[in-house]
Amino acid sequence: MLSTQNQMRQSQNHALGSLEAEPMTNSLSEEEKLWLHVLKVALEDLRCAQEDRKRNAKAWLLSRRQNIGSYRWICFIFNTNPKECLRKLREEGLL
Repeated sequence: MLSTQNQMRQSQNHALGSLEAEPMTNSLSEEEKLWLHVLKVALEDLRCAQEDRKRNAKAWLLSRRQNIGSYRWICFIFNTNPKECLRKLREEGLL
C-alpha cells in the first residue's frame, strides 16, 4: 500500500509541478493547504475505480468556471497555469 501511495504522490507531483513539493507546504497558510488538498483529492478521484468520482473530477478540472473553489481559481492562487496542468494530466492519460 505504501508503494501505491508513493506512486500516486509522484504522479501527482508530475501533474502539478512543484505545487505538492513537501518543503513548499511548510510555508503555506492553512487556507492554501486546504485548496492544495482539494487538488489532491481531485487527482485521487481521477484514479478512482468509482466512475462517478472520476466523472465529477474530470468535470471540475475541465470546467471554465473561475469562481472561488473552482480548479481555475485554485490554479490562480498558486500562480499556476491551469492549461499546462491539464496538458500534463492528458499526457498521463488521466483526462
